[in-house]
Amino acid sequence: MKTWNEKVRMIVEILSRKTNSDFHKFIEDLIEVGQEHVVYVLTGTGSPPMNDAVLTCLRERRNDIIDNMDSVYSLLISTLVSLGVFTTFDKQRVEGEGEIQNRRNERILEF
Repeated sequence: MKTWNEKVRMIVEILSRKTNSDFHKFIEDLIEVGQEHVVYVLTGTGSPPMNDAVLTCLRERRNDIIDNMDSVYSLLISTLVSLGVFTTFDKQRVEGEGEIQNRRNERILEF
């Protein structure tokens, strides 16, 4: 699949052919990797995704946020992990961007 939408359509198609227990396992796996917002979309329970107003604000100010986010990102990341906003997997993905501040900041905003 080339796009995220194609990937999602394929996952939904595969899930529609699976048993209820497979679906529940999929939900458990989503929770395990910190994707509770997806669980909310699929089941109506869990953590809802951001509302449209907040998402629009973040999109409009994305470049400013990337350019001006505090370069002491380890404190920010540790705080996000301790609050449950980020998983340890999310932290590893940000740290994998190396020392380039803008790339780390972009990765943080992707979550």
